[in-house]
Amino acid sequence: SLLPQGITKGDLLISLSAVNWAAFTVISRKFLGDKDQTVSLFYVMLFGWAFSNAFVLPSGLYFAMSWQAWISLAFLGIFCSGIAYIFWYDALHALPASQVGVFMYLNPLTATATAIAFLGETLSPRDIVGASLVALGLWLVNKKKP
Repeated sequence: SLLPQGITKGDLLISLSAVNWAAFTVISRKFLGDKDQTVSLFYVMLFGWAFSNAFVLPSGLYFAMSWQAWISLAFLGIFCSGIAYIFWYDALHALPASQVGVFMYLNPLTATATAIAFLGETLSPRDIVGASLVALGLWLVNKKKP
């Protein structure tokens, strides 16, 4: 009831997620230094696993999951997170955090393209304008300076 009409708790959580991701990127860039990206990524994943399990293990959720849930969890962990983080850390090692950070905005474009390809969703004019603005922003941030 304290939120202006039209803004939901989900909107606020997404906004906090963006701030959290920006902080993670900047801290990771400083942490990387001359270290091997793979070793750094291992420690980040280990911390994330330990932090998550501190809350999940006591709940007994792991023991109630079906084999399909385990396969889904493995797929998400390996392909959606693991490989993505390897690419992210390689980019972060080679480029400034400000340049790498803008690629986070490709997530909605990728999700939209996947929804069109696999779920049969359609694009609205608003989606096309939004995707164009994201692409323009990526280009402006990454174009060579004169």
